[in-house]
Amino acid sequence: MGANGSGKSTVARLACGHVTPTAGTVLRRRVAYVAQDPQANIVAERVGADVAFGIGTDAEVGEQDRRVRRALEIVDMLWAIDRPMSSLSGGELQRVALAGAVAARAELLILDEPTAHLPPREARLFWEAVQSSSSVHSPGILYATHRPQEARFAHRVAVLSYGRVALAGPPGEVMWRFDLLDVLGVRPDVALGAWRILQGGRSDGPIPDDLYEEAKQHFSEQELAVLVMLIALINSYNRLSITFQTEPPAIVQG
Repeated sequence: MGANGSGKSTVARLACGHVTPTAGTVLRRRVAYVAQDPQANIVAERVGADVAFGIGTDAEVGEQDRRVRRALEIVDMLWAIDRPMSSLSGGELQRVALAGAVAARAELLILDEPTAHLPPREARLFWEAVQSSSSVHSPGILYATHRPQEARFAHRVAVLSYGRVALAGPPGEVMWRFDLLDVLGVRPDVALGAWRILQGGRSDGPIPDDLYEEAKQHFSEQELAVLVMLIALINSYNRLSITFQTEPPAIVQG
């Protein structure tokens, strides 16, 4: 996570080989990459052929077809197997790209802000597809995101600032740091703020998977909107007492 220009995309591109490091080495094996622009992920005219692209020519035709259909089924896109890619929405294109990674049996899945251009509903469907695919295929996942509600499900969260890790740890520790996250350019998670209130102000412990449903049971949409403003005011006040580096170090930004 991190603000624009913090280095999220640079890390993703380094991990998949799109950028060459100026120092050190990057070890990689079978890697799949999903860009934030849905159009950039298209490699074929039709859905089935697009998903099959990453499998290559080693698999027999029957095996290739089976893997394509299974991958599309996992991301809930089997219905579109014969559709032209041009007929799909942005969120559907991203799920097809994800299916391609599953079909290719990638060992590391790199997702570079894949929901950045998606409306909330399609972003949620994509994230559900990620969870479904990881439960079946179990690749390593490097997920760059600007949505705190997505970062909550990670095993570990790193917040970047000017190309360096400014804050890192399990979500249960990182996501409670509203004041510091705001300074680092990460907007607060409103539902997490609501949960904090419900817990009597506690800022530790595990974050429930159904956090948003839990928050909606206790707060109306209008009350959650007020929470947004209150958290923003609190963060503005807390920012005055936080000292942080304002000039970027001389390293690659992305």
